Amino acid sequence: MPLSAPAIIFFLLLCLPSGPAKYTIQNSKAVSITYTGNMGVLISDEKTAVWIDGLHEYYGPEYLNPPDSLIEKAYTKRPPFNNLQWLLFTHYHRDHFSKKLVNHFLQKKSRYKVIGAPQVVDSLLASDAVNAWDKNTEVFYDNLSSLRIKAFNIPHTWPQRHAKVQNIAYLVELNGFRILHTGDADTDMDAFTHAGIGLIDAAIVPEWFINNKSGKQIIENLGAKKVIVAHIPPNEKSSDNSTIKNAGVVFFENIGQSTSF
Repeated sequence: MPLSAPAIIFFLLLCLPSGPAKYTIQNSKAVSITYTGNMGVLISDEKTAVWIDGLHEYYGPEYLNPPDSLIEKAYTKRPPFNNLQWLLFTHYHRDHFSKKLVNHFLQKKSRYKVIGAPQVVDSLLASDAVNAWDKNTEVFYDNLSSLRIKAFNIPHTWPQRHAKVQNIAYLVELNGFRILHTGDADTDMDAFTHAGIGLIDAAIVPEWFINNKSGKQIIENLGAKKVIVAHIPPNEKSSDNSTIKNAGVVFFENIGQSTSF
């Protein structure tokens, strides 16, 4: 006996899943973050790569610098550096920036673009160097590559000693993901609040942020879902005090480590 129209509708309703429908917004392309030493990270997708604090030399046993093999791989644009275009530096300290290595890169025919404070870019040969100090806003946007870079003045840690250091926190937006690299920022909540960074997907922070109540609160206020901890001295055991509300924590300790979205 064929079912009536009301009966068919009732049957179909019973087959529907209970509860509200769940939808996931997918970003169009994956983004990877790869560790290159100290606070150095490569943020990349299949066609664009941004290297932050990546080119620096040996500075002491408490700092992990990139080995010559990695520098050569970047210089010859072998994976994961094959799409490298941008060199960003948070500040001029030698565990974050090497004038010699950067100028070596800039002498290549492939044109790299450099972003940094005057204490960095004024020492370079690059005509394309971008001064990002005192901008506190967007310094680059490319719709074709889905790349947006914003720069914010954030005081360097231990301001009593480093008050004159021009430390820049970079917000890299790639394929819809918002990734904040703080450099050697102080855990100054007011500085982050006044910067107006907005909500983020990931925070790349030095280890003192997760060992400090204010540092943890800053990360939570920014809404980071992933926290990448770097600037960890070699042979130092990672802190177990790593709970961040609503966020997963990844410790970058070995060169070549990576995480992705």
